Amino acid sequence: MDYSPQIWQRFREPRFNGVLQGTGVLSAAARTPASKAVLSLHLRLEQGRIAQARFQAYGCPSAIATGDWLCEWLEGRSPEEAMALKGPMIVEALGLTPTRRHCAVLAQDVVCAVLGHNSTEAQGLNDPAARMSDVGEVKK
Repeated sequence: MDYSPQIWQRFREPRFNGVLQGTGVLSAAARTPASKAVLSLHLRLEQGRIAQARFQAYGCPSAIATGDWLCEWLEGRSPEEAMALKGPMIVEALGLTPTRRHCAVLAQDVVCAVLGHNSTEAQGLNDPAARMSDVGEVKK
């Protein structure tokens, strides 16, 4: 298996899975066409900060672990700080292997979607291979 201990722990015992509803909640989803993974993100904003973050995921253990890590990382941060999150940070934190780095792109995409930015348009990257370039080469 190509899953790190960090991924297995978050996959088996996610702490941030679920849905947030009510006032001040923003929600969006992103997907990866190749792996069919889906990551939904729900954020409650209070006083210009992300007070709560929850996720729902469909996909491999890496996708689920990425959602859990992402929510933990987002809580307490401003939307501007959240938008500064980059794939290499996620790859390093979770020990994502080259075949699982699409999960880092998925996390970036869902953050951009929930905060009202389309990451592919904002970066001018419509080619999936180009979008993977910041998280490292994917070996076949």
